[in-house]
Amino acid sequence: MLSGLPVAVSNLIVESGASLDLGGVDLTVGGFTRVAGALTARGTETLRLCGDVDLTGATVESAHSTVVLPGDGTWRVKTG
Repeated sequence: MLSGLPVAVSNLIVESGASLDLGGVDLTVGGFTRVAGALTARGTETLRLCGDVDLTGATVESAHSTVVLPGDGTWRVKTG
């Protein structure tokens, strides 16, 4: 579980069988995001995804969170 101030990381990988609990903390991912495990938001977290996103196999509990794809570029988002 994340805790404390907003967090920024270069890339995010959550493997199948693993989990990431945002725990009320905002998260910015500067590069690619790949989630095949569980991603849990508990409140009004903001998740900023600045690169390509692959959610194949992911389980997402969104609560009242917001996902932001910033900028004016082209984004590739894969689900399934």
